[in-house]
Amino acid sequence: MFNINAWMEVIGWAGSALVVLAYAMLSMNKWKSSDVIYQLMNFIGSTFLIVFTLYKKAFPPATVNTIWAVIALVSLVQLILNQRKNP
Repeated sequence: MFNINAWMEVIGWAGSALVVLAYAMLSMNKWKSSDVIYQLMNFIGSTFLIVFTLYKKAFPPATVNTIWAVIALVSLVQLILNQRKNP
């Protein structure tokens, strides 16, 4: 059966895991900030966290995650465009 509260918890935990994992990989020098996977995980993770925090009506973290998602999206688009220019 569909339980919105349970799904929101899954989304929140998944978002947290993605953002923390991306940061861990960057901090351990496994990835670079110029890696598409790093920016993609940040974007998806922060988007999940936006959904979760808005559902919980927690507006300050929703704002931070919105800014985080925009930064990741802009970086991701720049990386993809640069890869197309310089294959």
